[in-house]
Amino acid sequence: MKKFPTDDPVNAPVKNGLTAAERARLVDLHIERMMERKAEADRNYAIALKLAPLLHKLGRKG
Repeated sequence: MKKFPTDDPVNAPVKNGLTAAERARLVDLHIERMMERKAEADRNYAIALKLAPLLHKLGRKG
């Protein structure tokens, strides 16, 4: 019996010609990038909270 591509759910082409495994990998990469951007935004926010009072003090002296 000949196997058709649709018989294998992991390697069967799905949306945009990607297999389910390829699509899942792209989704994982996207989520990982979003988490990295969120972590960077959180770091920048923490830095801004530390610097804001110092910058306000400098502004008052000038």
